[in-house]
Amino acid sequence: MIKTIAIVGRPNVGKSTLFNSLLAGRKALTSANPGMTRDRTYAVLRPAKGKRCLLVDTGGMLPGTKDKMAEKINLQVEAALTQADCILFVVDAKEGVVPLDSEIALKLRKTDKPVQLIINKADDPAHEIIAGEFYSLGFKRVMALSAIHKRNLGSCIEFISSQIPSDTYEEDKEIYRVLSIAGKPNVGKSTLVNRISGEERVIVDSLPGTTRNPARCGAVLDGIDWELVDLAGMWRKKRGKKAEDIISMMASRKEIENSNVCVLLMDLTRELTFQDKRIASWIIESGASVVACGNKSDLIEEEDDLIKAYEEAFRKYMPYLYFAPFMLISAKSGKGMQDLASMVNRVYENSYKR
Repeated sequence: MIKTIAIVGRPNVGKSTLFNSLLAGRKALTSANPGMTRDRTYAVLRPAKGKRCLLVDTGGMLPGTKDKMAEKINLQVEAALTQADCILFVVDAKEGVVPLDSEIALKLRKTDKPVQLIINKADDPAHEIIAGEFYSLGFKRVMALSAIHKRNLGSCIEFISSQIPSDTYEEDKEIYRVLSIAGKPNVGKSTLVNRISGEERVIVDSLPGTTRNPARCGAVLDGIDWELVDLAGMWRKKRGKKAEDIISMMASRKEIENSNVCVLLMDLTRELTFQDKRIASWIIESGASVVACGNKSDLIEEEDDLIKAYEEAFRKYMPYLYFAPFMLISAKSGKGMQDLASMVNRVYENSYKR
């Protein structure tokens, strides 16, 4: 069974930066402002030849908070900790030990899993002088590094490698098929991802813009392995948008380009808008195959004439998607999920036919 390494800590200590540095790529979005990461982000890490593990990036922990969004982030971190075989606890060398670090440390000390304390942002040897104060958190394994400058990153990789015995390593089948879920904010993308994956994989909230960082997970659709990507809601560009929102939308467009199949998700309870057309055009420009889905079918009457009218409206409004299959689903109730899984696989296979 492949081992899982979880990266945890309070907000803005550099967890996502460490995640990206270990993978030598940009899998997770980063920002100077806290709260960029909310859902769990998974990626395969190969720390040494013949060894492989699942690396998990998490949102910032805020124990004891009464904020609803922070509580949901905490639940995502709890899920990662439960799944993890080893934990990387990240703190900030420049800020020193803060009360929130102590609260998280108290929680992690109660687990029987190996915990490596990572003192991040130790950009030069001078920052290592204060490393001694972090021993007060109660961990024997303490390591100072700079994720952004990759200073002492090799020591972290060696530690991860030491937690993955070669004799227990099992070859798993690689997932090459990528399915992304795209659409405007609040059309039910995260609910659909949770329905397909079979778990509370990403945070669902009525507040638009809940998803920021593209969340990845493995999923099986009709017996076929896929990498499932939940994208941030894609909105029409307006003034006054936060930098995090702009970064999220740019990342969503990039993820569409890297997808084999993209589900264009629309809300059946609302009229189609120019932004729906814009997202559809981005999918076409990317070259990804597309399945158009009208979500929230549990909220409409199931009459043949009405269902036909929905498809006719879609075809008329987006004539350039004449080739795309159109389906009505309900991510909340699970209606149409089996048909969607079969259609995604069929569209993928057809995309390779001459």
